Amino acid sequence: MVTVHSMGGTGIMSAAVAAARDFPRLRVLALTVVTSMTNADLADIGITGPASTEEQVLRLARLAEGAGCHGVIASPQEAGALRGVLGASTLIGHAGSDASG
Repeated sequence: MVTVHSMGGTGIMSAAVAAARDFPRLRVLALTVVTSMTNADLADIGITGPASTEEQVLRLARLAEGAGCHGVIASPQEAGALRGVLGASTLIGHAGSDASG
C-alpha cells in the first residue's frame, strides 16, 4: 500500500495509480484531510467558504475514486459518510489502521 495526497489533485493521484500498475497487489490510497485539521486550519491554507471539513473529505474522496485510487485515508468519524459516496469495494483507512484486518 502507498499513499498520495489528494489535495495534490487528480493529476498526481492518476500518476500514482499509473505507476502502481506494474505491481498488481499494490494499492494506492489517497489521504483526504489530515484527521486533526479543523475548518479554521483549512481556511489557513486557502480552503474557505461554507464547506465543512467533512464536505472537503467527501469532495477529495470523489476525486480520488475518479483518479482510480483504490481507497482513501480519513478520520474514522467520516467512514460512514465516505461509504455512502464511494463504491463498496473502495478501501477506507485511517491513521493507526492495521493492514492485516
